[in-house]
Amino acid sequence: MDYRSLLFIPGNNPGMLEAACILPADALILDLEDAVAPQEKDAALNLVARAIENLDYGKKAIIVRLNEPQGPLWRQEVRRLAKLPIAAFMPPKITQAEELQMVADYLDEIEREFQLPEGKLQLIALIESATGVVNAKVIAQSSKRLKGILLGAEDFTADLGATRTKDGKEIFYARSQILLAAKSAGILAIDTPFTDATDLEGLEADVQLIKQLGFRAKAAISPQHLALINRLLSPSETEIAYALEVLECLHRAKAQGLGAVALRGKMLDRPIELRAIQVCRLALKLGLIEAEEVSEFSEVSGEEA
Repeated sequence: MDYRSLLFIPGNNPGMLEAACILPADALILDLEDAVAPQEKDAALNLVARAIENLDYGKKAIIVRLNEPQGPLWRQEVRRLAKLPIAAFMPPKITQAEELQMVADYLDEIEREFQLPEGKLQLIALIESATGVVNAKVIAQSSKRLKGILLGAEDFTADLGATRTKDGKEIFYARSQILLAAKSAGILAIDTPFTDATDLEGLEADVQLIKQLGFRAKAAISPQHLALINRLLSPSETEIAYALEVLECLHRAKAQGLGAVALRGKMLDRPIELRAIQVCRLALKLGLIEAEEVSEFSEVSGEEA
């Protein structure tokens, strides 16, 4: 699971569900929770199911935000959608590992009942409270079905009684906790949406910040944000060129039996090599480089574990 941009789409809006087919999001989060009024929940579930069955979303991953696991609706949503091509279910308002495990256990039952491949139904947890952030590490390690965690900053700051700002000082700790929890569990860390649809300068600063922290994925609530998120969370030409140079330099050194090696006066250690591998893997996945360009670097090409 490797996305840059994940766009929330209201599950009760047929026009937006259809328009999403041509939007440049890596993943679509079809929302059955906050975007849908209580009296529209059943209709939205049927609308989302029909959209997944009948519309062509291409290579976009389809994620469905369920209603909260503390309530009564999420089980019928899972049952209705389990057989469809969904990349993951997103249970919201996860505060502790037991809640996520309850959802995972139900997915076990559904897979057996519907005779689905074991592990087909995956999860992304939405963490939106102080308790959830404090428990993020335990949540991230609580189920093999969990492929990512997403910070919901609006509910989180409301829970704190904090003012939500564009520079994000009030969520810096929460972002760090989500990131560390996800990285330690080997799953995807997804940053919270930037909520001003018209402030592209503010969005750019926000994405640059989270990229510097280590995030490689960001949710969005505006289609206008997708192109910028995708561009900034993709390796630049300069980053790719340097990564290839690092790997080529190390490759030559290993072939010559050399130990320490320097590039432009800087010693190339294992962390620099790993960052270069990560850049090249992502560039390869996005089609920014050809497989032939990295075929001799086994850790990029996948010839070795």
